[in-house]
Amino acid sequence: MKNLKKRVALALCLALLLPCLSLLSSCGTTDDGIYTVTFSINGEKTKVEVARGEIPVCPEEKLSWETSEHFYKVTGWDKEIVPAERNATYTATVGEYGLTIYDARFVLPGDRVVSVKVHEGELPTPPEGYETDLTKTDKVGAFSRWEPELVAPTAENTEGKKYMIYTPVYTYSTRYYSVTFDVRGTKHKVSVAANAVPACPVDPTEYGAGPDQFVGWDKTVVPAKEDAVYTAWYGSAAEIFSVKDGARGILTMTYDDGLYDTAVWVNQKNKQYGLNGSCMLVANKLNADSVRQWKTLFADGTLEPECHSMTHATLPAEWSKHYQDQDKRANNNQTTYKYELVDSKAKLQEFFPGREIVCFAPGDNTLSTASFALDENGKADLSRPLNDGGAQAVADATYYAVRQGRYGIQSLDPAPNAEIGGWYNLQIQWFREWMNGNANGLTWLDETVGGGGWLIVMCHAIYGEGAGSSGSKDLTTADADRFFARAGSYVASVDLWCATFGEATRYLRERQSATAYRTMRNKVLYVGLKLDRTTTDGKPLEESVFNYPLTVKAHVPSTWHTASYELNGKTVTTSVFTDPADGQKYVAVNVIPGADGAIVTTAVTMVD
Repeated sequence: MKNLKKRVALALCLALLLPCLSLLSSCGTTDDGIYTVTFSINGEKTKVEVARGEIPVCPEEKLSWETSEHFYKVTGWDKEIVPAERNATYTATVGEYGLTIYDARFVLPGDRVVSVKVHEGELPTPPEGYETDLTKTDKVGAFSRWEPELVAPTAENTEGKKYMIYTPVYTYSTRYYSVTFDVRGTKHKVSVAANAVPACPVDPTEYGAGPDQFVGWDKTVVPAKEDAVYTAWYGSAAEIFSVKDGARGILTMTYDDGLYDTAVWVNQKNKQYGLNGSCMLVANKLNADSVRQWKTLFADGTLEPECHSMTHATLPAEWSKHYQDQDKRANNNQTTYKYELVDSKAKLQEFFPGREIVCFAPGDNTLSTASFALDENGKADLSRPLNDGGAQAVADATYYAVRQGRYGIQSLDPAPNAEIGGWYNLQIQWFREWMNGNANGLTWLDETVGGGGWLIVMCHAIYGEGAGSSGSKDLTTADADRFFARAGSYVASVDLWCATFGEATRYLRERQSATAYRTMRNKVLYVGLKLDRTTTDGKPLEESVFNYPLTVKAHVPSTWHTASYELNGKTVTTSVFTDPADGQKYVAVNVIPGADGAIVTTAVTMVD
């Protein structure tokens, strides 16, 4: 009985202890064997979960941190980190291990400064960008070293400063370009230092054959700034027609003072008869509303703006009747010249962007050749004459063509001077002389076509039905219509080119500085055009302005009847013609000039 009681008591104890043992066996772990390990660093606790048997690892980013001036990192723990068998806590033993932070400033190309944080005793790492492409037009650069040499910062070698400045040092060598000279299909390559003018290693003149001799390169040989290819051009001389498309003469009609109602009437007649003209505008008479009107009118394409001074002030020459007027004579001073001739051009180009003003007509068709000094009040002192060339010299320097008041039909080849008939003293015919019975405008046209000249007509108001009545009256609409009709018939027969003042100036100026060539290769005619972009009187012929096509007369085989070529991206088909002077066949080809001294080539093929 006694033993039975002992066994019952033992069973009861086991029943009570088993749950406790179960709780003890699970203490410090989860059911799936995962432990929580805590890393205490400088008061901050970071917890990670680790499987039984794995070594816990503190996250890397928790092992170091920075303040504005120092860097800290963990260097040890309060006990050895062992494989996880239970939850555990590890405390960093060193949390205030201070390292000074320095600012390494790298001055990169382009004066770009990049700052890099570097810890005391550690070598700074340069940022990207210091080994960038340092190739320039004239030289090639390569990274050499840092100045000063990179060092690990310490209090001693930084002299107490918290920053260092490093500048890259580069070494440069001359850049060379590959330049090829193509001479009759043989390519001669040379290596040329940047900015040096390349030279062909062979004499291209020795490769001429028959009538085709060396006449130049396909583009201007310039100092080397890139790889380039130059092709030798061989050919014989060709003629540039004196007038566009081989016409016999030029008609330019200029309408003075900006009389809008006359311009509207003229525009309609121009479209009816295939004519063109130029409106000589007085800049200060324009305003925003009138400029909009003129722009709309010019958009029709038969009229263009050119300059007729700022206020229409008279700048009288000594021989002019206006010189006797003291007030007008007082206009002859450099301040007035600049305002009337130079500032007016700038103002018109501002009003009409994209239109280059190249021609001028002075008020009352006269320009002084001497001036007067200015007094202390900025007024002309008529007792102090100056032999400075006067308004004429200013006009010569500012414009490419100046129309004045001497009567006559102008030559197709004006001299680069201010003599009568020169570029700066072009002759005119005035419609009013016809109206007054002193001349016949129709005869002017006949003489221009018959003798080969440049008829520059001056007109103010055309008055009568449909033309308004403002301005100085020069011609009736009836007589003007007769003139336009006669001019239109000459234009239709290609005996007359009716050009604006600007068009005629560009064509003739270019022609005076151009040379044309022709050659045949594989049954294709090649027409070459070379332009010297500096006139004989020293004016630059800017490529953006002086790009008017010149008409070249080139000989073709007798079997040709029709030919074609490309101009401005369009195919032009033209008939071959026979010159009665020699009985040979020719073709007229319009070619746009290229860069200074370069030979622009146009290929012409037979159609039938």
